[in-house]
Amino acid sequence: MDNKNAVTTLLASMLLISSSGVIEAAANTNSVLDDSLHSCTTLRISENIARTYSVSKIASKNKPNAENVNVDALEVNLQIGTKIPQINKQIEIPFTQALDTVNQEQYAYDLVIRQLGKTNTPTLIPMIDYTTVVEGKRIIVSFLVDYTDEYAVQVRDSLFIRANGNAASQSETYITTRNTHVNTELPKVSLEVGTKIPQINKQIEIPFTQDLDTTNQELYANDLIIRKLSQLNVPILIPMIDYTTVVEGNSIIVTFLADYTDEYAVQVKDSSFIRANGIPASQSEVFTTTRNVQVIE
Repeated sequence: MDNKNAVTTLLASMLLISSSGVIEAAANTNSVLDDSLHSCTTLRISENIARTYSVSKIASKNKPNAENVNVDALEVNLQIGTKIPQINKQIEIPFTQALDTVNQEQYAYDLVIRQLGKTNTPTLIPMIDYTTVVEGKRIIVSFLVDYTDEYAVQVRDSLFIRANGNAASQSETYITTRNTHVNTELPKVSLEVGTKIPQINKQIEIPFTQDLDTTNQELYANDLIIRKLSQLNVPILIPMIDYTTVVEGNSIIVTFLADYTDEYAVQVKDSSFIRANGIPASQSEVFTTTRNVQVIE
């Protein structure tokens, strides 16, 4: 019996040891499988995130950036090859938007204009050969030179031409027509020959047959010939130094800056600057002023 019990106890111990090993092995196997499954799952998630990020990055590269795409770009609104009509020595350049009027006279510097039909001709000089003014979506260019043939005109990448603060982009080069005078009625001085022009508080008023353009009204002084009377060998007065000009309706107001208060001889010459509806004024007779009368206002 003792031997039988001993054998039984030994077999039970071996079975327990064997079972314990199997259980531990199974536990270890389950742990390894869990770790492997966790690692695989983590790897797949990482791969998916990386793939999603990569696709998103490519898509963002291909997708237009709303901040960089200017859907309201300011451009000249003319088809390539369009001839710009030149009427009364003026042309109109239309744009896609209403233009800012601040610094409109400096828009001239953003234009490149040259005369056609002449070889080795430099570009025209802004403010001397032409001026600019804004009307809505258009720039009105007035030519001050005597040349009346065709011009080549281009808007360059602009410093001054703007709409809502946005600068205009460079345009194609356009050609104008030859100049055509539509209105044969030229503005002229509306005074009878021999009329004495009153000089009051060192100012005179020169009336015209039409309301005058106010663009470049200070330059109207350059279209006047004024000299002092009762002095021999006196040169003509210097515009902007001896006198200035301003427009009021159909009149030019001349203000004398010199101390001289005697009579003047005044004449309007064939004009470069004095205009009504863009048409230059014609030469006038010579008129004389009264002596200055100081009136207390």
